[in-house]
Amino acid sequence: MSQNIKSILRNLGKIAIVVLLALIYFEVGLYANEVDPHITEISTGPFSKSRNIERARFRCVVIIQEVSLSVFVEKIEYGEENCCLKVVKSYQIAPDKLEGEYKLYRISNINWLSYDSFSFTGNSTNYTIKNLDGDYVVIKD
Repeated sequence: MSQNIKSILRNLGKIAIVVLLALIYFEVGLYANEVDPHITEISTGPFSKSRNIERARFRCVVIIQEVSLSVFVEKIEYGEENCCLKVVKSYQIAPDKLEGEYKLYRISNINWLSYDSFSFTGNSTNYTIKNLDGDYVVIKD
Protein backbone atom coordinates (compact mmCIF):
# COMPACT_ATOMS: atom_id res chain seq x y z
CA MET A 1 0.00 0.00 0.00
CA SER A 2 1.38 3.41 -0.84
CA GLN A 3 2.41 5.84 1.87
CA ASN A 4 -0.33 8.34 0.85
CA ILE A 5 -3.12 5.76 1.21
CA LYS A 6 -1.80 4.69 4.64
CA SER A 7 -1.71 8.33 5.75
CA ILE A 8 -5.25 8.94 4.51
CA LEU A 9 -6.58 5.83 6.27
CA ARG A 10 -4.82 6.81 9.52
CA ASN A 11 -6.34 10.30 9.38
CA LEU A 12 -9.80 8.90 8.60
CA GLY A 13 -9.53 6.69 11.69
CA LYS A 14 -8.69 9.72 13.86
CA ILE A 15 -11.56 11.71 12.37
CA ALA A 16 -13.97 8.81 12.96
CA ILE A 17 -12.99 8.66 16.65
CA VAL A 18 -13.49 12.41 17.10
CA VAL A 19 -16.89 12.25 15.37
CA LEU A 20 -17.93 9.27 17.51
CA LEU A 21 -16.94 11.06 20.74
CA ALA A 22 -18.82 14.18 19.64
CA LEU A 23 -21.93 12.11 18.91
CA ILE A 24 -21.77 10.43 22.32
CA TYR A 25 -21.38 13.79 24.07
CA PHE A 26 -24.22 15.30 22.06
CA GLU A 27 -26.49 12.30 22.67
CA VAL A 28 -26.06 12.46 26.45
CA GLY A 29 -26.69 16.20 26.47
CA LEU A 30 -29.67 15.81 24.16
CA TYR A 31 -31.18 13.07 26.32
CA ALA A 32 -30.71 14.95 29.55
CA ASN A 33 -31.66 18.45 28.44
CA GLU A 34 -33.73 18.51 25.29
CA VAL A 35 -35.64 15.22 25.16
CA ASP A 36 -36.75 15.69 28.76
CA PRO A 37 -35.84 19.05 30.27
CA HIS A 38 -37.04 17.80 33.67
CA ILE A 39 -34.03 15.49 34.08
CA THR A 40 -31.61 17.06 36.53
CA GLU A 41 -29.07 14.24 36.87
CA ILE A 42 -28.21 10.83 35.43
CA SER A 43 -25.73 8.49 37.10
CA THR A 44 -24.82 5.10 35.66
CA GLY A 45 -23.50 2.32 37.87
CA PRO A 46 -20.89 -0.35 37.17
CA PHE A 47 -21.42 -3.43 35.03
CA SER A 48 -22.40 -6.63 36.78
CA LYS A 49 -19.50 -8.97 37.61
CA SER A 50 -21.78 -12.02 37.52
CA ARG A 51 -21.54 -14.26 34.47
CA ASN A 52 -25.32 -14.71 34.60
CA ILE A 53 -25.98 -10.97 34.23
CA GLU A 54 -23.29 -9.94 31.77
CA ARG A 55 -23.64 -6.63 29.96
CA ALA A 56 -26.18 -5.16 32.39
CA ARG A 57 -26.06 -2.13 34.66
CA PHE A 58 -28.39 0.26 36.45
CA ARG A 59 -28.71 4.01 36.24
CA CYS A 60 -30.29 6.53 38.55
CA VAL A 61 -32.32 9.29 36.88
CA VAL A 62 -33.36 12.31 38.94
CA ILE A 63 -36.35 14.22 37.59
CA ILE A 64 -37.97 17.43 38.82
CA GLN A 65 -41.75 17.08 39.08
CA GLU A 66 -43.59 20.27 40.02
CA VAL A 67 -41.48 21.52 42.94
CA SER A 68 -39.82 18.34 44.22
CA LEU A 69 -37.42 15.72 42.86
CA SER A 70 -38.18 12.10 42.05
CA VAL A 71 -35.66 9.26 41.80
CA PHE A 72 -36.08 6.64 39.07
CA VAL A 73 -34.02 3.50 38.53
CA GLU A 74 -33.50 1.91 35.12
CA LYS A 75 -31.88 -1.43 34.35
CA ILE A 76 -30.03 -1.36 31.04
CA GLU A 77 -28.87 -4.37 29.05
CA TYR A 78 -26.29 -4.10 26.29
CA GLY A 79 -25.84 -6.22 23.18
CA GLU A 80 -22.64 -7.71 21.81
CA GLU A 81 -19.59 -5.55 22.44
CA ASN A 82 -21.72 -3.16 24.55
CA CYS A 83 -23.78 -1.85 21.65
CA CYS A 84 -27.53 -1.47 21.37
CA LEU A 85 -28.56 -0.57 24.91
CA LYS A 86 -32.10 -1.43 25.94
CA VAL A 87 -33.96 -0.35 29.08
CA VAL A 88 -35.48 -3.58 30.40
CA LYS A 89 -36.75 -2.38 33.77
CA SER A 90 -37.74 1.05 35.07
CA TYR A 91 -39.36 2.15 38.31
CA GLN A 92 -39.61 5.07 40.70
CA ILE A 93 -38.27 4.84 44.23
CA ALA A 94 -41.38 5.36 46.37
CA PRO A 95 -41.38 9.02 47.49
CA ASP A 96 -42.70 8.15 50.96
CA LYS A 97 -39.56 6.04 51.55
CA LEU A 98 -37.35 9.02 50.75
CA GLU A 99 -39.06 12.19 51.88
CA GLY A 100 -40.92 11.47 55.05
CA GLU A 101 -42.86 14.63 55.78
CA TYR A 102 -40.67 16.84 53.56
CA LYS A 103 -40.39 17.02 49.79
CA LEU A 104 -37.09 16.04 48.22
CA TYR A 105 -35.68 19.29 46.83
CA ARG A 106 -31.95 18.56 46.60
CA ILE A 107 -30.02 15.42 45.63
CA SER A 108 -26.25 15.23 45.60
CA ASN A 109 -23.31 12.85 45.94
CA ILE A 110 -24.70 9.87 44.02
CA ASN A 111 -22.21 7.08 44.69
CA TRP A 112 -22.44 3.54 43.31
CA LEU A 113 -21.59 0.98 45.98
CA SER A 114 -22.03 -2.09 43.76
CA TYR A 115 -23.85 -3.30 40.67
CA ASP A 116 -27.26 -3.01 42.35
CA SER A 117 -26.85 -0.47 45.15
CA PHE A 118 -26.07 3.22 45.43
CA SER A 119 -26.14 6.00 47.97
CA PHE A 120 -26.92 9.71 47.78
CA THR A 121 -27.71 12.70 49.93
CA GLY A 122 -31.28 13.99 49.70
CA ASN A 123 -31.96 17.31 51.42
CA SER A 124 -29.73 16.66 54.45
CA THR A 125 -30.36 12.92 54.82
CA ASN A 126 -28.08 10.17 53.53
CA TYR A 127 -29.83 7.32 51.74
CA THR A 128 -28.64 3.92 50.57
CA ILE A 129 -30.75 2.01 48.04
CA LYS A 130 -29.96 -1.74 47.85
CA ASN A 131 -31.15 -4.74 45.82
CA LEU A 132 -32.18 -2.77 42.73
CA ASP A 133 -32.81 -5.98 40.78
CA GLY A 134 -35.37 -7.29 43.28
CA ASP A 135 -37.49 -5.72 45.99
CA TYR A 136 -35.32 -2.69 46.69
CA VAL A 137 -34.57 -1.55 50.22
CA VAL A 138 -34.15 2.10 51.29
CA ILE A 139 -31.91 2.78 54.28
CA LYS A 140 -31.86 6.26 55.84
CA ASP A 141 -28.68 7.24 57.68
